[in-house]
Amino acid sequence: MPRIATVVALLGFIVGLVLLWQGSKAAGPVLVADPVRTPGVLNPEVRQETIGDTICTRGWTRTVRPPTSYTKR
Repeated sequence: MPRIATVVALLGFIVGLVLLWQGSKAAGPVLVADPVRTPGVLNPEVRQETIGDTICTRGWTRTVRPPTSYTKR
């Protein structure tokens, strides 16, 4: 009986490793802005830890939006 429990535990461990490996593959590569398709600059103020103070704050985009003379070109 202990031998069966050991085999089941080992199989569970192996299945867990495979699922973990598959999950890491599914995440894909880190995306980086392409300056050809998305011209402009990245705002270094916007990071995962600052979202609540930047893009999720009402009116924040008005502080970083370029003038209409630039956007209407």
